[in-house]
Amino acid sequence: MAGPAGIATLLRYAVRCGVGPSIRALGARPTALVKLIDDHGPEKLMRTLAGVSRPDLYDGVHFFTFGGLLRTCEWLQRVGAGDFTLDRHGGFRVG
Repeated sequence: MAGPAGIATLLRYAVRCGVGPSIRALGARPTALVKLIDDHGPEKLMRTLAGVSRPDLYDGVHFFTFGGLLRTCEWLQRVGAGDFTLDRHGGFRVG
């Protein structure tokens, strides 16, 4: 799953991966582009995994750090230390 990343980081990786047409498509849909402005992370998926009644179905998670290894490690450390709050939207906020 994707680790925490900002829009600039995601766009740099999009260009490197050759998804220019997808970026141009976002430009044609301003509302979709606005949704990307905030930082994004795995909060919703992590909350879903935490609520799985059969945790034996998975053995861990893999994070794509998009070049932000330190940021992802810090995020994981804060989550592990309980430094987060649940939100109303099915995810949680770290810090």
